[in-house]
Amino acid sequence: MKRKGIFIVRPLTYACMVFGLLVLGGAGFLAGCGDDDDFVRVGGLVLNKTSLELAVGHTEVLRTTVTPFNASYKELSWESSNPKVAKVDFRGRVFALSAGTAVISAVSKDGGKIATCALTVKKDNSALCKRQDAVMLKAFEDYCKTQKGCPFCDCINQGKFPNMDNNEEVVVLGCYIPDEPETCEGEDLTFAENCLDDEAQCRTCMFAFGKFACKEISREAFWQAWGTCF
Repeated sequence: MKRKGIFIVRPLTYACMVFGLLVLGGAGFLAGCGDDDDFVRVGGLVLNKTSLELAVGHTEVLRTTVTPFNASYKELSWESSNPKVAKVDFRGRVFALSAGTAVISAVSKDGGKIATCALTVKKDNSALCKRQDAVMLKAFEDYCKTQKGCPFCDCINQGKFPNMDNNEEVVVLGCYIPDEPETCEGEDLTFAENCLDDEAQCRTCMFAFGKFACKEISREAFWQAWGTCF
């Protein structure tokens, strides 16, 4: 493309420039690389996620869609607004580094189109949750060794967890093997921290729940016992 005697170089002409200059000479460049009438500009950019939550230490790749699909130059750059919380590489892979928030941006090198994703990074409490589950399960196992004909303890005695509907009373719908625990949040995190801070009291609470589930104590007695736990 020639304007006022100046050649405007587009990214797609790079290979042509090298070929024209080194193989065909300057005339080849002038003849073959000066016309960019077929260059299709980037019109927009979309990310597959506009918000994302990750635990510290986890990663995820953000996917982009450039429009139009036949845009000539689709190269992107990536940025993190808070590199202490998360960084992002040239492929769009996000690395969660510490708890906090950040905005991950993809920017088209042609036209400067921008798409963003709001990132929240949370502390990974899965190890804490796993320890809490182990304490609770051990307490249930100790209680249930002496129980027969209780659906709740039938599951525990099989090394499984009961699938419960606990609206008015505990109704066991079946047994299941729990997956790896997810990161604790909110009340679950507070409960796990308190349970592990005083495992003996946590054990007492689990015994109370087992007795309630096996209909050995009333709901009122259960809540009275549970209320002294934490």
